[in-house]
Amino acid sequence: MNKALVIFLICFAFAQLSYGQANRKLSVYLQGHLNTTRSDITLGNNPGGFGLGAQVFYPQSGMFRLVGEVTVSAYLFGDKVLRTYGYGDYDDWEPIPTVSGMTNAFVGGSYYLLNFMSVSVMSGLSSVNVDNGRQNRFGIKPAVNFHFPKTQRWMAAVSYINIFNRDPVTKQNFGSLSFSLGIRLY
Repeated sequence: MNKALVIFLICFAFAQLSYGQANRKLSVYLQGHLNTTRSDITLGNNPGGFGLGAQVFYPQSGMFRLVGEVTVSAYLFGDKVLRTYGYGDYDDWEPIPTVSGMTNAFVGGSYYLLNFMSVSVMSGLSSVNVDNGRQNRFGIKPAVNFHFPKTQRWMAAVSYINIFNRDPVTKQNFGSLSFSLGIRLY
């Protein structure tokens, strides 16, 4: 969590430095999102989540922009059934940790197909909170972004977040579909 905060503060400081320029190049969005888990070894225990984040766009050319984001999600609902690794005798079974939250720090690029629509691919560090602690994993996030209206004050996005090797024993990934809505701060 501290690393995510440091990254956010660096992005915020960079935004403040560039804000004084005549042409604002940086766009910062505050966003809320809903996640629905599509694949996980304990899918029933973490079927969906919600959270907040900040996303930064920095233009490189007319169509291409660098993108960075920090998001925090909580997974509070589920069936809370104890799932275990069923190897050997019953006494040797171990519980499979469920996801209770996630912090993502991703960077990547965005390509504008139209004035109001862009596609982006980001990757980076995902810190997954599980029952027995925290796991730092690599993740990717392809997304389709919609900017409304011409002032692009509002943004909506549909994305897929894939966290690699979420479960250390089975090496299964964690995947979720995310729907977000954001408002441009500047």
